Amino acid sequence: MDEHCAGCGHQDTCKEAYQIAGQSQGPNITWKAIQAFVLPVAVFVCAAGIAQPWLKNKIENPKLLTVALLSMGLVAASVAIFGIRYLTRHKSGQSRCPK
Repeated sequence: MDEHCAGCGHQDTCKEAYQIAGQSQGPNITWKAIQAFVLPVAVFVCAAGIAQPWLKNKIENPKLLTVALLSMGLVAASVAIFGIRYLTRHKSGQSRCPK
């Protein structure tokens, strides 16, 4: 790393910035990031993947099949997002409406 930084005019400030960021005492956002990005995508893919063999026998038109799978995946992902939001707010005691 020092060889990479040799000759850089920001060598000292760069190292300080990473040291300060490494000592941060903020909350861990890993689970929130998984909830926000990974779970909805995984639910979408799983719903479309599970529905495809079932719908393939029922819908002959490939374009219509694609639209149906996309719609089912979006509905499943939306339900997952709202379910995750409800569970995280209910668990933490937060509410959308002020008391």
